Amino acid sequence: MRRKVLHSILAFLVFGLFATLSGCGGSSSSSSSSGTGASIAGLVSDGYVSNASVTVYSDAAMATQIGSGSTDSSGNFSVTLTVASVPDPVYVKTTGGIDMATGLAAPTMFYAGSYNAGSLNVTPITNQAFSEYQKDPSSGLDAAYAAIAAKLGITTDNAKADVVANDSAKNAMYEVLSAGTTGTTLPDGNYEVKFISFLQSDIESLPIDSITGGDNPLDGLVRTFNISVSNGNLSGTSDTGEFITGRVQGTTIIMNMVTGDEIPTLYRLAGEITFGAASGTCNQLMGGNITNGLFLATFTPATITEDQITNLFTTLANIQMGQHYFATRDFLINGVAPFTSYGWITLSGLNASGFDYTGFTNNTVMDNDNLFETWSDVEDAATFLSGSRIYAFAYEYDTGGDPETIIVIGAAGNRKCLGVTTYSGSDYTVRSVVEVTLVRNTAIAPLIKSATTYNIYVAVAHAGLLNQARADNLAGMVFSGGQMVTPEFDEGLNVGFAFNPVGGENIVMAGSTLMIKKCENFNGPLNAGEYVMGLELYNSGAMSGTRVDGGTIGELIQISDYPSTNVVFMRETAAPDFSGTLNFVSRTLYSLDYTNYANNYAYGTITLNTTGSSATLSCTSGAGDAISTTLTLEKVLDGGNFSGIVHLYGSLGGDNGYIDIYWPVGGKKATYVSSESATGITFDVGEAYLTF
Repeated sequence: MRRKVLHSILAFLVFGLFATLSGCGGSSSSSSSSGTGASIAGLVSDGYVSNASVTVYSDAAMATQIGSGSTDSSGNFSVTLTVASVPDPVYVKTTGGIDMATGLAAPTMFYAGSYNAGSLNVTPITNQAFSEYQKDPSSGLDAAYAAIAAKLGITTDNAKADVVANDSAKNAMYEVLSAGTTGTTLPDGNYEVKFISFLQSDIESLPIDSITGGDNPLDGLVRTFNISVSNGNLSGTSDTGEFITGRVQGTTIIMNMVTGDEIPTLYRLAGEITFGAASGTCNQLMGGNITNGLFLATFTPATITEDQITNLFTTLANIQMGQHYFATRDFLINGVAPFTSYGWITLSGLNASGFDYTGFTNNTVMDNDNLFETWSDVEDAATFLSGSRIYAFAYEYDTGGDPETIIVIGAAGNRKCLGVTTYSGSDYTVRSVVEVTLVRNTAIAPLIKSATTYNIYVAVAHAGLLNQARADNLAGMVFSGGQMVTPEFDEGLNVGFAFNPVGGENIVMAGSTLMIKKCENFNGPLNAGEYVMGLELYNSGAMSGTRVDGGTIGELIQISDYPSTNVVFMRETAAPDFSGTLNFVSRTLYSLDYTNYANNYAYGTITLNTTGSSATLSCTSGAGDAISTTLTLEKVLDGGNFSGIVHLYGSLGGDNGYIDIYWPVGGKKATYVSSESATGITFDVGEAYLTF
């Protein structure tokens, strides 16, 4: 977020882009603790979690810490508090640690509720209940546990049970984890990284035969190297000699890979970690030019044992096997018609080599009147690549001309996948790169209700904001998306297609993912004012994702080469309030000056209360500069009602400039722009991750 010297690297992006969205187990030993008052003991498990940090709070906002400690090798903890008695309810947060069954980093988890000695279990189920409670605190914790128990088909007692020792709780935990929304961090240690990505520059240049040859498709594109994490900072050297730096903050990872050339090439990725795997967007900076893309990566602790690897694949089988719904949309394109689609697939027989699938059905949306191109593949197999948890399977279907090959690439345990399409026959190069979400049909996930009207508000940050006056940018960054009216989805509430007549969008949905397309000509490229985007829905009604727009600036610059960051709040009634401290990680996407791009990120915390008028940002830039500032907090209103989007703004001090952040309450991402001053021009456009 540091102020840059202005120059003309992106001078062609001086125009504003259009932005219209028309219990216990194990041993009895305990951890170290702090305090001089009452004590609290419990167990952390998704498998028993060793060396997890345990923090105890007296309030749901986690503003008042009353004790801390860590778990022993069997997941047990005992913390002496700074207060004379245990509050009722009490709030417990656990981060890091290693699941001793699988060897992977454990999820970040919460417990909220009454404390009875020997009964406090912190698990993915109690974490889900806390998320349900945050959506509507006025209903109370008992109602939140009852709602989650009902969704999982268990009793409220089992919702608070040890998920290792209690079979009902264990099976319910797999349903929670199968949603792919439970974030994990990377504790200090050494990790083997398996990594694959595609960039915009691969479109129509990467030969398809180079990624489908051999026993396993794409084997040659999976990179393997090691990194170290120390106090959240990344270091290492890649398989091709690039220097690795970056940060793990909460459940988010930012990783830079820089060549040692005289004119270095920087590769940067950022995404949320789930079950030891990460997916998200990436970019490459070469000679002052930014190229965007998508990536998948897995992070396996160097200390993992053979027994843990066996248990890991058993756990993955319990999470991933069964029928799944999916939604797709083209993300990287080059002058061709982008598509959205949805469907279902049944996975079975997962082991260390791969898994089988049956009943694969894909429905590609062809127009606004429920016209689909539907095709299916009865059965086949997916194989894991290069000894990793990254899988790939390829299939071919007849388009009426040259058959098209589609390769789906995913990381077991993570719901986000990639797709690579190509026309077989005369054209053997990558046609497009596709964003795919794969979620088990029984997974616990927030859903859009059918036959319901939602009010939508949008904040978007794009490259066209650069070199524009801050005031002009703010006038166009945030706007009402109007209303979305959802009819009954084709396959019930979990998967299907809807057309929004208000905004003219086609909406494909699978679980908590929406893929949205606005395009008049379904067989042609995107024109100005048209777009395709993907959004993830959170419990609160917040959504976030990226959007690819059509049209050009001038005659040569394709806007689709510069995906924008979008956050949305979709409310049926009132938007909720929020109070608490969140992990904060920001990264610049587009800049007027890329000279110090590798360090152009920041990490720390942000504390806010949406019923107040200010927020506190405390962070450190990638260059090591400390920033601590108070930001003004303003609720964005929609017709006099809280839209669900919060605007945070103010000076960062020194030469760091002035920042504007837009966050949808309860979401994990925000958009931001950095400007010279409150009346100056914008020099950086980026995104921020806000997670517990």
